[in-house]
Amino acid sequence: MIVTVVVEDHHLRVLDGIKELSLHAQTSTKPIRNFNAHRPRKR
Repeated sequence: MIVTVVVEDHHLRVLDGIKELSLHAQTSTKPIRNFNAHRPRKR
């Protein structure tokens, strides 16, 4: 799966096409160097 990470002023959004998969608060004012993502576990 290929996703898009949108960096905004205070949040990171992870999108699959137009569907938002997750929203993360940006906790630092430093530039983003990396973003670790993990495949969801099957239940």
